[in-house]
Amino acid sequence: MNKQNYKKFFKILISNLLFLLIAFNQNAISKAIPPGSGEGDVPANILILLDSSASMKRKIISGDGIENPGDVIELSDGNIIIGEGNLGFAKINTTDKTVDNSFSNNNRNFRGLWNDTCTVNGTGTTTDSRVKFLNDLGLATNVENITGDVIYGADKTSNGGKIVGINTSGECVEVIDYAHLGEFRPAAMEIRTIANADDEDEDHLFASGIGKHGGSWKNRFYTKNLTTGDVTHCAGDYGGSIGAVIKTGGDLTVDNSGRYVYYIWKGHIYGYGLTRTGNNFCPTDEPYDRRLLSGKQSTKIHKAAGMEISRDGTDSDDIMYVISYSKNKIQKVQINDGGTADCVKSCTVTRLAEAGRKKRSNNTVSAGTLAAGSVNLWKTTALAVSSGKIWVTDLKGSVQEFNENNFEDSTDTSWQKEYGGAKVTRYEGAKQAILAVVSDSSLTSGANFGYGHWNSGESGGAKKSTAGGWQCHKWRTCTYYNGWNGDHPEGRSTLCNSDSCLLVGVSPEGYTRIPAALETYGLAWGTDGNAFSDMALKYYTDEKVGIIDENLTCQLSYVIVIGDGAWMHRSATEAKIETLRKIHKVKTLVVAYGGGIKGGHMTNFNRMARIGSCNDTTGKGKACEETIVANTPGQLKTKLQSKIQQIIADRLSFTAPSITATIQEGGDLYQAQFNYEQHGEWQGTILRKAVKSGNCTEDCVIHNKDEEGGEDNWDAAKLMKEAGSSARKIWTVLGGAKTTDVDTGEAVSGSTYVGNWNNWKTDNASDLEALFELTENTITDYHHTSSHLGNDADGNPKVAGVEDGTDDDLNGLINFVRGVDYFDYNGNDNITEDRPHLLGDIYHSQLVEVGPPSANTDFINMNQEA
Repeated sequence: MNKQNYKKFFKILISNLLFLLIAFNQNAISKAIPPGSGEGDVPANILILLDSSASMKRKIISGDGIENPGDVIELSDGNIIIGEGNLGFAKINTTDKTVDNSFSNNNRNFRGLWNDTCTVNGTGTTTDSRVKFLNDLGLATNVENITGDVIYGADKTSNGGKIVGINTSGECVEVIDYAHLGEFRPAAMEIRTIANADDEDEDHLFASGIGKHGGSWKNRFYTKNLTTGDVTHCAGDYGGSIGAVIKTGGDLTVDNSGRYVYYIWKGHIYGYGLTRTGNNFCPTDEPYDRRLLSGKQSTKIHKAAGMEISRDGTDSDDIMYVISYSKNKIQKVQINDGGTADCVKSCTVTRLAEAGRKKRSNNTVSAGTLAAGSVNLWKTTALAVSSGKIWVTDLKGSVQEFNENNFEDSTDTSWQKEYGGAKVTRYEGAKQAILAVVSDSSLTSGANFGYGHWNSGESGGAKKSTAGGWQCHKWRTCTYYNGWNGDHPEGRSTLCNSDSCLLVGVSPEGYTRIPAALETYGLAWGTDGNAFSDMALKYYTDEKVGIIDENLTCQLSYVIVIGDGAWMHRSATEAKIETLRKIHKVKTLVVAYGGGIKGGHMTNFNRMARIGSCNDTTGKGKACEETIVANTPGQLKTKLQSKIQQIIADRLSFTAPSITATIQEGGDLYQAQFNYEQHGEWQGTILRKAVKSGNCTEDCVIHNKDEEGGEDNWDAAKLMKEAGSSARKIWTVLGGAKTTDVDTGEAVSGSTYVGNWNNWKTDNASDLEALFELTENTITDYHHTSSHLGNDADGNPKVAGVEDGTDDDLNGLINFVRGVDYFDYNGNDNITEDRPHLLGDIYHSQLVEVGPPSANTDFINMNQEA
């Protein structure tokens, strides 16, 4: 083989090559960035600019924190449903205490549709199922024509008021709208299981509230036997005592015998007799039949905010649980008359047990170890009792679980868990994420950080002061930064107040100063795009700062803007960011943070992402960056870490180059490089570039193929992509090429690899599986008919190549190494196509060039050595 042909068909041997295949997971964490060399030793400059406008006080809408719940119920499987603030229904998995983000078709909350396909009161008519604030929840397990749990939620405000029933997956089952309720707003609701005349359990829904009829407000009571479907609209307008509590009461409970319905009024509890009417129950007496007074005495309850009769059958009709908003306690009391007789003047109670204290802190200890008097409650809002459990919600956005069986006899062991916890604001969450980033030594070792905040205004004064937030946001062209005050990196921007300030200069020590800077300023009104664009452009071009080294062509400088996208003065802002990139080589990345960002605000982000990163007006060019979307502080932290790791690792070389011949006579340079990819395969390549001959003193490499002498330059990644995964040759130790035994006709292992340098293929699946097992790795059934790429609802395959069992996964892993997108990285439901990039990273190995023999290869006879 002559030297020229050898250049085209050279072989590079990679020492210590090991394929280690494990069971893949979509949430797998990529390996850490390895120590670099050359370009990798120049730290990147990263300036983080955080939106501190008033809209950043909005609470994060997803994650495991919850909005203050209006009510809570336990499902048959032990998980719970809450009415989450004004967001509708939400589901919490009690095993790991996480909010179920897959609930309601991956929407996290069921908020309903204006044209939902569920029925109105079982009539078959589709309806509006939209809900906001759910003031009461109830669980039914025995609903006519429905299998499984149905959760009913009362919303007294949406569309005049309605009750919506959903299943455990977050799909609408039934809507009892304003008209079918009898035209009233359901301020109170409960579902109670009561036995019929044949001693068969039936689920009954009770609801009451007020509605306007003929110009005056009426006090209404509605009941539905969910098991039989029978509906009763009780008396058209209740007066007297019961009318007063229906009008003002916010909670009701019914005993297990259907004898009494209880209401709260001014912290006291009033009971009214019920009478069976057909298959339902209605209040019959307007005067109250029993009264439980609140007070300090041991025979009275604490001032009540919520209550519920125990659900342990008719024998527990005299057992009631009561929560107190003012006392921050939950009580268990016994009504002393046994729960069956009237005690009009007042019923005394026996306080059996109580728990809780007024404290906003979370409860974090192990189940059964928190003394009753040490359970932190903050303004209790709702109470639910299930079989064996008690649930209490409060205004610190939490749900407390108690063991009902222990609550009286062993109260100090009854507390079990706390769920949820108050959500943080966008601003507080962002600060937490930034703090985590600058505390990560793997990032601070490869990047220098700076920090600033921005909103709108020059003055730092009131919203409508001269050059204040309102003027700069609405119409005035305001200026920011105004130079550096101090000996950089010490000091801060000259303009530094509650409207904007670049508090920490970019430097190797910047990360140590950012934690304190994060707590310096709060929020102010307005969002002026001139603020962050002025700060970025003027800072990076400030001669007094001087952090850009024009002699370092490999230096990377970035601005990361975090906000909600609601900035004004878009044209001026974009022009400055474009100048920063084109003239000064500083890229701008933008993070749409906090959730719920759409429309024009998202357009701001998408335009800025493109303008801050590339010239391609379509945004599809290789250099173009997309908007980074982070809905929660956790996502913000993860995505910032990922992006900064990518910045640090981008286009670095982690193997020593191999150079043929000498610089004087010209030669070839081979070098391995890769691009970092978070949660994906790193994109590697091997580059061949010609080396200039002669006395070269500066750049001695011919980089481009179209340059003279660079005709034979190539990029292995591009050549491999053109050839495709099926044309690759991948070899590993499998015991030699297989041959056929001439006597038996069976395949046996041979002793040579010559001519068989491509044995990493599905034909050798059984042998390759043995390699996995040799390294104690197991093939798991990753793709199967029940997985997200399995069969559809009708049982038909959604994606070709998905089967139950591990045979398809074994073949898939083999093909994945060859370059097939078996894990569907691009999300197009195709697991048999090639990935855009086939060659992985190369940094654990040394490139070794094996050239043709340099000795004379001519010979005269068979016994002569070459």
